[in-house]
Amino acid sequence: MKKIFSAVSFWLLLVCFVFQCPQNIFASEVVGLSIPEGVETDYYYVGKPELDELVEKFPKQIEAEYSDGSRELTDVKWETPDDYINKDRSYYAFEPVLDGVELPAESLPYLVVWIDNTGKKEKGLLGATSNASHNEEQAFYYMLENMGLNQAACAGLLANIKAESGFDPNAIGDRGTSYGICQWHNTRWNDLINYCDENGYDWTTLDGQLRFLEYELRNKYKRVWNYIISVDNSDDGAYDAAYYFCYKFEIPANTERVAVSRGRVARDTYWPRYCDRNRRDSQEDRERHLEWLDEDGKSYWYENNVRQGTVSDERSFSYEGTVRGREIYDPASDGWYWLDACYDGAKAVNKEVYMPYVFQTERDFSAEEIERYSKESAAGAAGNTEKAQMDKQVKDAIMKKAGKWVRYDENGKMMKGWVRIEGELASIYPHQAGNVYYYDRKTGLMAKGETVIDGKTYNFDKVTGAMK
Repeated sequence: MKKIFSAVSFWLLLVCFVFQCPQNIFASEVVGLSIPEGVETDYYYVGKPELDELVEKFPKQIEAEYSDGSRELTDVKWETPDDYINKDRSYYAFEPVLDGVELPAESLPYLVVWIDNTGKKEKGLLGATSNASHNEEQAFYYMLENMGLNQAACAGLLANIKAESGFDPNAIGDRGTSYGICQWHNTRWNDLINYCDENGYDWTTLDGQLRFLEYELRNKYKRVWNYIISVDNSDDGAYDAAYYFCYKFEIPANTERVAVSRGRVARDTYWPRYCDRNRRDSQEDRERHLEWLDEDGKSYWYENNVRQGTVSDERSFSYEGTVRGREIYDPASDGWYWLDACYDGAKAVNKEVYMPYVFQTERDFSAEEIERYSKESAAGAAGNTEKAQMDKQVKDAIMKKAGKWVRYDENGKMMKGWVRIEGELASIYPHQAGNVYYYDRKTGLMAKGETVIDGKTYNFDKVTGAMK
């Protein structure tokens, strides 16, 4: 038997020597791929090149890592999850393809082909450039200053708009059926025109289209809006915003893979470009005159010299018959704060707050939500499921399912991540002294029950949220 095995091994080795088989034919599977150092990963063109011409410039080999720890260069092909032939994007991400190798898309290295479709320059290969266009910067500051998004969410939207239109408000795609920076298709193109006409904007301009984008997100894509306004202001948050916006708002063909592609571009290109940019001292801010003022040892938030979050503030929220206060966003510190109506709008510090979902989103409830939750209420038993007649019991049922406990630190800023109750917090909440809690890095939501954090499972009390 040993002689037979030795003979087989000899012939396999001989075949590999003659035909230059990879040394890992006897080894394990590929667990990772990486582009060799010094190899170009970004390609810049004026006008869209032919696919064969483009691929010819890509690296022919990639470094493969095997589960036994060995590495070697291996031949590779490159493919884009997007429709290169039929879609005129402003960039395409290309991923490596190896026969018999299946790896998560998120882990793959990639090449990016950036294409200038404006026709203002001579067609051909460009030198590398990372300069943002005027329209791109205008879009960024609109999202940051007007829409109130953080830099990560802005990066996510920019990565999508760049792919769809290159920030050209007059871009036309899908054989003449899609238009504008987000390539609004068919009836949504008509919606863009109608919205701008009714509100005095020019639907052919970047400004008009950004205003319509904000209107759509706030009113017709509320789940997308609620998600992107809560992403963590980090490179991961930029990825998450781009992925979700692509998956739920743009919805291109091959949605999953394209969403991954745009998420990586947001994380690796747009987040580094814009993460350090802050709100400008805009005319709107000067007119609103946003500021904190300290009075009698407490801090109050003023807009236009009027204190906010008081019982008389029309934007304060009531719950169970009591005016609770108002949550505000301070762009100067990039933080969320709670103005406590019980203390005439004073900023809450070192405090836990139960926040019904409606406090942050001011959302309407869908017919499906009302139908589902009303079955748990007296109104449901009576068959009263009309939105206009939704009674307090139904609303409470919805809020109990959608609300969240959050905590504000010694400066009043919403806490996120791991929190141990000690020091001053322990003196304020002695019954919680020594407890450990986790607050979601995006939303500030207190973890309860079994929760996976950074790939590890933790068990928190289902009522109090304390880690067991």
